[in-house]
Amino acid sequence: ERWTVPESLPFDGDVIVPFRAGETVAVVGHTGAGKTTFSSLLMRFYDATSGSVRIDGVDVVRCRTSGFGRGSALGRITDYATFLAGAAFALVAGPRPDVVLCLSTPPMIAALGWLHARLRGAAFVYWVMDVYPALAFRLGVLDRGSVPGRLLGWIGRRTLAGASRVVTLGET
Repeated sequence: ERWTVPESLPFDGDVIVPFRAGETVAVVGHTGAGKTTFSSLLMRFYDATSGSVRIDGVDVVRCRTSGFGRGSALGRITDYATFLAGAAFALVAGPRPDVVLCLSTPPMIAALGWLHARLRGAAFVYWVMDVYPALAFRLGVLDRGSVPGRLLGWIGRRTLAGASRVVTLGET
């Protein structure tokens, strides 16, 4: 099947492209036609200035970080804090969701998702990949009896208990 944007349709309107799983798709056009822009938006390298990018009807939003990177503890903490702030803003600014799906990494993002789902009356699905803070306790990075350890343990247990569904993947 071949799909093209008609000349009369500006690329800044609603564009629906019927890709199916497993298909190979070529984006072809003259220089300046928007091939790179289209591909970059689809891959979420940057966000659209208006409208949204939806995959199977799900609005995909990318949360940015400060970009200080992993070179130092301060850089990692700053990246993490800006990621959480961006995720919180995306949740608040977006429409009321039916379901909030959160991964267990990075730590605390699931607690933010659980809180948002609870406040907005949505179901909360928790996809557990790593169990925090249990992993940090096991690695000796965090003391179970410390104030941060007890607080993070309580938040982790509350997040698990508050989930409508918990998804885990592993060997049987």
